[in-house]
Amino acid sequence: LQNGMPEEPTTCCMSGCANCVWIEYAEKLTKYYLTKSKEFSSTNNFDKVKKHILDKVLDSNMQAYLMMELRILEKKMKENT
Repeated sequence: LQNGMPEEPTTCCMSGCANCVWIEYAEKLTKYYLTKSKEFSSTNNFDKVKKHILDKVLDSNMQAYLMMELRILEKKMKENT
């Protein structure tokens, strides 16, 4: 862990599971960015998370799946604030 940043998943099966480890990681990473940088909006934080994950996941099908799931997660988090 660097500066409290969550560890990246290493057990992804690349099949688009409903409980994908990358989605869980995105939730943790979003919380990390929110606590680290209060001056950024949640939208900016989610943009950082999306870019970070897209840089790590190279499979285009998984990228599409994760972006869809991250949009849903972002919407849920905005509704809860």
